Amino acid sequence: MSKKLINSPANAVDEALAGLVGANPSLRLLQGHRVIVRADIDTVTEQNKVTLVSGGGSGHEPAHAGFVGKGMLSAAVAGAVFASPPSASVLAALRAVASPAGTLVIVKNYTGDRLNFGIAVEQAKMEGMAVKMVVVGEDTALPSTESSAGRRGLCGILLVHKVAGALAEQGATLETVAAFAQQTANAIATLSISLTPCSLPGCKPSFNLKEDEMELGLGIHGEPGAQRTKLKPVDEVVATVFEHMTQQTPGYCYFKPEAGMEVALVVNNLGGTSNLELLIVTNAAIRYLVDAMKLKVVRVYVGSFMTSLEMAGVSFTLLNVSLQSILEWLDLPVGAPGWPNASTVEREDSHSIPSLTAVVTDQACFSGEPKTVVGLHRLLNNSKWLISVTQLALSIVSRTCVSHDFYGTASVLDSKVETVSHAMKIKSSWFNLLNLSCNSGYSTRHVAGTVLTLPTTMFQRKGKTNQGIFD
Repeated sequence: MSKKLINSPANAVDEALAGLVGANPSLRLLQGHRVIVRADIDTVTEQNKVTLVSGGGSGHEPAHAGFVGKGMLSAAVAGAVFASPPSASVLAALRAVASPAGTLVIVKNYTGDRLNFGIAVEQAKMEGMAVKMVVVGEDTALPSTESSAGRRGLCGILLVHKVAGALAEQGATLETVAAFAQQTANAIATLSISLTPCSLPGCKPSFNLKEDEMELGLGIHGEPGAQRTKLKPVDEVVATVFEHMTQQTPGYCYFKPEAGMEVALVVNNLGGTSNLELLIVTNAAIRYLVDAMKLKVVRVYVGSFMTSLEMAGVSFTLLNVSLQSILEWLDLPVGAPGWPNASTVEREDSHSIPSLTAVVTDQACFSGEPKTVVGLHRLLNNSKWLISVTQLALSIVSRTCVSHDFYGTASVLDSKVETVSHAMKIKSSWFNLLNLSCNSGYSTRHVAGTVLTLPTTMFQRKGKTNQGIFD
């Protein structure tokens, strides 16, 4: 049995929903049901805006309840872990957010979800509500055949939530919201790579992956994927994912990118992947899309959006953003706690800025000193010069409002001149810092950044820490 921080498997979902509501005053829990609703839903319906409902089994947090809020969902219905919610709860959600403008239901393409949400939609229509339903299935792991249920719904549904939510917030009609939601769903492709299985609370994993194995296209409930292979370096993994996602063979013609196409990229943590790995994967994905596929990555969303409990791995979602106004809808601010604040700044080829320490050498000169190590040591042994440079550094830190324990206070610094002077002999830098700041045109913020890293840099070379300055 896997370790989990729970009280009991039976209460896990209810306690998680209570925690979400407790942490977010903008959300409410519908009594008697596992339904999360916007706290301001009465205002939304009074403004005659379209409302949105989605949901599915639990265990995929923050989906879907974490995406309830202004500009996204009006309500989310949760089932038991990895189980579709009952139609009675879906109907209760539809009643709670019923609007004169109508309600759009957005569901993932799973048999249970389509059945239970579909039944509730038909019941709501019989009660006189205007309701439409959009089904999202953007998985590219397996070919579509007549004997299958079709493409599985994965993390891409969140982009449909976002686009539909933005349109609803702007006052679009139900027909318009539904039409663009479907267009968005048709322009999405998702594929995952998994390193470990997951386990339901109180249960053992339903399958195993060897220590050196990974699985391409594993489902969010542990459904079989496209293939198992040996674990590879990230660059090779990313190449495998996008090659499979975009292959143009019978049954797999899901996403056909053209050079120069603008896309949004979602790198989704399946639950057990460290942030370090997630960012490494993101870097590899952006580079592959730009360099190998010649695509223009205009938005990147990185984080945990649709998880599979503690499964280690990631899913990649691409959205063709050439649709009318789709970037505007993606960028519209939202009040949902699970949605990230992605940068809207246009991406540049270079992501780095010049570093002072990258160009510091022992050969720099100042005040006529010779370009030799001997000249440098002579200068560093000059206490008067060292004090003046230290005062300059502290002045820079003060002007840029950087709060940092930089050699303590000025009085402590003065009392440690001999110790600091001795430390400076270990390896370069105050000397070069002053030279560069005066002659290389760096901003004071860049200089301050270098000032703050010098103690760490010097003492790491000697296997010590900053505290060594005071020893």
